[in-house]
Amino acid sequence: MTSKIILQTVLLLGFAAPAILAHGQSSPSLPQSPEPRSRLVLEKALNVLGIGTQLKSIDSLLLRARGSEFRSAELQGPDLQTPTRAFHEETIVVFPNLDRLLYEHRTGRHDGSFRWRRWVYTGEQRTVVDFRSGLVGSARDPAAGTERSRVTRTIPHLLLLEASKVPELRWVESRQYEGKQHDVLNLPLPGTKTVLSLFVAGDSHLLTKFQYTMDFPGLGDATVEYVYPEYLPHKVLGWFPAGYKIRLDGQTVRDVRYTEVSANSSQATEAFELPAQLASLTAPIGEAVEVAKGAFIFLTGSLNPMFVEFEDFVLAVEAPAQAPLLERVPADSQPGSTHLSERFIKKIKETIPNKPIRYLVLTHFHSDHAGGARAFMAEGTTIITTSLSKRYFETLAASSISLMPDRLAVEPRPPSIETLKTKRTITDGNQTVELFNVGPSPHSQENVIVYLPRERVLFQGDLFYFDGLDRFPARDPSRDRVMKFFGGWLLKNGLNPARIYGFHDRGFATMKKQVRQILKLKRSEG
Repeated sequence: MTSKIILQTVLLLGFAAPAILAHGQSSPSLPQSPEPRSRLVLEKALNVLGIGTQLKSIDSLLLRARGSEFRSAELQGPDLQTPTRAFHEETIVVFPNLDRLLYEHRTGRHDGSFRWRRWVYTGEQRTVVDFRSGLVGSARDPAAGTERSRVTRTIPHLLLLEASKVPELRWVESRQYEGKQHDVLNLPLPGTKTVLSLFVAGDSHLLTKFQYTMDFPGLGDATVEYVYPEYLPHKVLGWFPAGYKIRLDGQTVRDVRYTEVSANSSQATEAFELPAQLASLTAPIGEAVEVAKGAFIFLTGSLNPMFVEFEDFVLAVEAPAQAPLLERVPADSQPGSTHLSERFIKKIKETIPNKPIRYLVLTHFHSDHAGGARAFMAEGTTIITTSLSKRYFETLAASSISLMPDRLAVEPRPPSIETLKTKRTITDGNQTVELFNVGPSPHSQENVIVYLPRERVLFQGDLFYFDGLDRFPARDPSRDRVMKFFGGWLLKNGLNPARIYGFHDRGFATMKKQVRQILKLKRSEG
């Protein structure tokens, strides 16, 4: 089976066929080349992988992998100290001659829920499918080719082939890594500021890992590593990774093994098919929608923060940061971690001009909710958070941001942070907002909800999920545990909201629907 996997994988790649390598043998001697040392190292690495021009008949490559995800390394755990472990499954399908690629993953969260998404790039068409909500979005994207490259770079064969076409490839040094001597090559990625450091083992000439630095929400300048701890030998063609690991500042984010690698499989085409029941739902992306008098939600798509107007100031809820996709190389093409929060601040000022943003309320410390807080710190905004999350924001304020300096890096100022124990009311006599710390939940150790008592409008983050369609609950039964907790908390504390909005939700749910969910869960428990 291993031989078949390796054979099918390398057929895709289209370079001169090497000499046969048996397990334990060194690579064949190479003729002297006038090119610099980087080209000699790369040539040996390509030879070991055994890439041949006579194998161009390959049409498709299908990879499946399974393993573990540790999202706590991305500041997505229940608290700042507890490591997490959840399942991860992924599929990559490449049709190189048709400019067609699919990437799909099912990834668990620490609270028992999971993500299930698919990205498809065909020519300049980009399609995103969220199987949990049942939503599909498709649009022309001139950057689709770039996005395909960001996925295929995770496959060593394709990454090294790309390196062979980059004139700026440079040998940097010989370095010890994992007890072995490695040649380190610097590969500037075309069209980006990212430079990959490729570690090629001196004895086997295999790519052991590559790494680069990026601005990561909540961490600042961070190192991303793709590690290939083991390769499986093939008696004719070479080697293929048994799996890979992703590390973020030394912490493991993902650890998987390949369960299938095949070429020209009928399953490659079948993987693109969608269930007939999936529907599209559109929303006025980029608009601030008034959900109550003086209260607005800024619709960005999947991250939808709130802001509330008072007589002399504005209160904002959440500091959104788009979670980088580490299965892309580079992981994030955005102009910095605070980019989305800067857009949010701009929208607040356009909607409510000439009033300072006095307060920023963070529901919890997860980086998609709080990773853009430095933008508000630069505004002089006071952060309201829970006592256990205070350290996160102090660390964030002091983080090194040199790769993509934000406003706070350019003009430093100490952060203003206030903590919420159980409840706090902010009012000017006309507008009133109540903040509640719901305490430990299946999702986070502490979590703040925002309630407008006069309008009975509630805003929450990751305690309740609603996809904006008529069906209820949303298409994610794996979230039952956290939704049951939240409904029980509302009933116990006597809150009866007319509308429940969520940071990740579309539209709103009602308390009637929330109670229905609780009763449904209780019946299922017998």
